[in-house]
Amino acid sequence: MQYQGWESYWQSGNRDQALIADANVQSFIDQYWVLQLQAAIHGHTIGTALELGCGAGSLAPTIKHYLHGSVVGPLTVYLDISHSALARLNTVHASAALVQADMARLPFRNDSIDLILSQFGIEYAGTQAFCDSAGLLTSNGILIALCHHQDGCLVDRAKQAQRLLTEIVSCGMLPAAHFALTTLFDCIEGRQAHARFVEADTLLSPKVQAVGLLVRQHSHERLVIPWLSKFCRDFAAIYHHPQNYPRSASMVWLDNMIRELPAYLDRMQQLITASLSNTCIELIQSRLGQAGFAFQAEPLSVKGQLFAWSLRILRL
Repeated sequence: MQYQGWESYWQSGNRDQALIADANVQSFIDQYWVLQLQAAIHGHTIGTALELGCGAGSLAPTIKHYLHGSVVGPLTVYLDISHSALARLNTVHASAALVQADMARLPFRNDSIDLILSQFGIEYAGTQAFCDSAGLLTSNGILIALCHHQDGCLVDRAKQAQRLLTEIVSCGMLPAAHFALTTLFDCIEGRQAHARFVEADTLLSPKVQAVGLLVRQHSHERLVIPWLSKFCRDFAAIYHHPQNYPRSASMVWLDNMIRELPAYLDRMQQLITASLSNTCIELIQSRLGQAGFAFQAEPLSVKGQLFAWSLRILRL
């Protein structure tokens, strides 16, 4: 699993890049975990629990409510590859046990965990991760995972975002914007001749027009276009009124945006690659069956719109 793309996401604090923007889908997911956790604790003693790919802990309040309740609950460990994600989780749940690790190389011994949960996380480590994680389960232990479906609406959004981000990278607007803004500040400070700024501005102009056309053509897209539109507004404010913005802060902001763009594209590519097809499900089922695990997979839809797999693994 690629570290930098996710570290960039959690460092930025930009939740606008989250794929789950549909209120119906989010409500369905919330209710899904309530039902799954209620079923998991019914008739089972949970001494240890683990969430894989926990991010900043969106599932943590539900886990805490249903596994811990008003009495001392199980030891619950939250694992993620991103240090910044875990730091955010720690600010909300200071007593949580946090582990920074790659899900493809889990730092736990086999037969040690009663309940494993994952929300759009475990699939990023590949199909083998399901078998490796299942090996951690105790007798009658359960792994419950909500995973991206290759034909689901979330993956469709990621594919559209990937195409748009690729176009933005290809048009070269951000490097041109960096050159133009640097030259503008240099001119203001007397380090460059005005003719040099005119040259930089001339190079930037067609790239701005290309991005503007992209925004108009895809105005209904809800993930990349709002992010891109905000960038354009913020850049225009600095570019047209540089006297109102300190150079150092402006350039740091633009440098961060330039780094964020390929990281954003990388995350979308990772999501698409990680999504599970029917063939992947059959492969996981075969491997787990050979290892003596019970396996269930169910495609989930909201209002007729396919969006995820619900996977359940039981150690017999």
